[in-house]
Amino acid sequence: MHGILALFVRSLREQVRGPSFAWMRAGLAIVVLITMMFRARWSAGGAAGMEFFAPFAVYNGLMIMIAATSYFASAITEEKEEQTLGLLRMTNLSALAILFGKGTSRMLGGMMLLLVQFPFALLAVTLGGMAPEQIAICYVLLCSFLFFCANLGLFASVIARNNTRAALLTVFLGWLYLWSPSILGWFADFTGFIGVSNLSSTFSDFQRGALEYSGFRTFFQAISIAWGSAPWRGTSLAFGIAGLGFFALAWASFGRFAADPPETKPRAIANKSANSSLSRAGRAWPDAIAWKDQHFIHGGSRTAAIKAIIYFSLAVWITASMAGNHWRATEATIWTIFTLSTLVALFETAIAGSRVFRTEVRGQTLGDLYVLPQELKALIRSKRRAVLHSLLPVGSIIALSLVCGLPSLLTSAFDSTESFLVFFQVIFLIPLEFIFHYRLAAWFSLRLKWGGFPAAMVTSFFGHLVGIPILAASVQVVFGIPLIMALAGMNAALAAAIRKMLTERAADA
Repeated sequence: MHGILALFVRSLREQVRGPSFAWMRAGLAIVVLITMMFRARWSAGGAAGMEFFAPFAVYNGLMIMIAATSYFASAITEEKEEQTLGLLRMTNLSALAILFGKGTSRMLGGMMLLLVQFPFALLAVTLGGMAPEQIAICYVLLCSFLFFCANLGLFASVIARNNTRAALLTVFLGWLYLWSPSILGWFADFTGFIGVSNLSSTFSDFQRGALEYSGFRTFFQAISIAWGSAPWRGTSLAFGIAGLGFFALAWASFGRFAADPPETKPRAIANKSANSSLSRAGRAWPDAIAWKDQHFIHGGSRTAAIKAIIYFSLAVWITASMAGNHWRATEATIWTIFTLSTLVALFETAIAGSRVFRTEVRGQTLGDLYVLPQELKALIRSKRRAVLHSLLPVGSIIALSLVCGLPSLLTSAFDSTESFLVFFQVIFLIPLEFIFHYRLAAWFSLRLKWGGFPAAMVTSFFGHLVGIPILAASVQVVFGIPLIMALAGMNAALAAAIRKMLTERAADA
């Protein structure tokens, strides 16, 4: 037993004793206290505690979902990418010991970050409208959901060859589980349509069970205080059983998928794979670094084509769903597509920022790039140009929705001085937001060995959650002006910090 837990204890000690973990705990506590202060001051009256805790519980659920795609899904794949998985197995560690040390330690670290909020969350009882039992139930649900997401990400990390594939597999399997009631409903409708009534009734029975215990809507209703009618015990148990199932699958498949990592393939096969990748990439651009990043970090033209098909299909589906019987894009449809596309673009920007310098840092090739006959600023511009190319699919959707909605936007912008001021602020805010997300993720990826993307998303989310109410309360209508100034200042500071860290890393390489 000591051998099984040796790596687990070491990894857990490194996490809880590290300075980054202490900063994250302190940051979460500060955010909780400040958010409670806002809710207590601006509450509509009556249930200030519920008004605070309901959205905050949902925010925790969303943050767990973000962590599942990167933090938990990189537990084993980071060892594969760094070519250290074979060294771990040479130490006589069993598959169970590695899974405990790399995956379960991260899960417990995440639970510590979640439970550190609990004493502060109990203040919602004092604010009014909440009972201690409600808070305890919500945290039981959140812990069970985290247990499920951590083991789902661990299984995807064992199966996949790199972090990108592990993240995509985590999203796919999580979507299948959380949306299983809708999927079973589609099967029930289809089998009923083709006349197989027995199979249709079976799917309907499964749908009712999934809707009661494992559905996405059931979970978020339960953690948003609508738990009186929600079967929270069954939902927690379902998440626990599913999490144990994914851990068992990771354990059973570890020997097959982790025994021969890609880097141990024969040289001829590796050269053939590299040559095929180069042939798909085509002729290099004049900006060779941007070409290299576009095709070998951000996926290349094939990934861009797949994303374009997916995004345009979703835009058509949203238009068809909101248009009803007539195929005419209304103003509400256009701005719904614009809003969702902007959120997706911010998400993609953060992912690209977390990966933009990762290959050079892991391969210790920053020193080689630094001695090229170009300045560091030119290198950063080349990296940024590749990121912009990877954002072209979702950027096309944003541009198309803006062109379609431009007449109504201009009409409403010139209705009054206040509307024009808001329109003017948004023009500056949107580019600054994208630059901020990109640079924040890049800075975290240089600071942290793992978890740059979730750290950037959580920091940005809670920073906006705290900062925007402060600005809106102090300056009301013109709150965008100080927000623009704050974002511009933070962008400049992040750019300087990134250049300094790259110079230091290049000197050490």
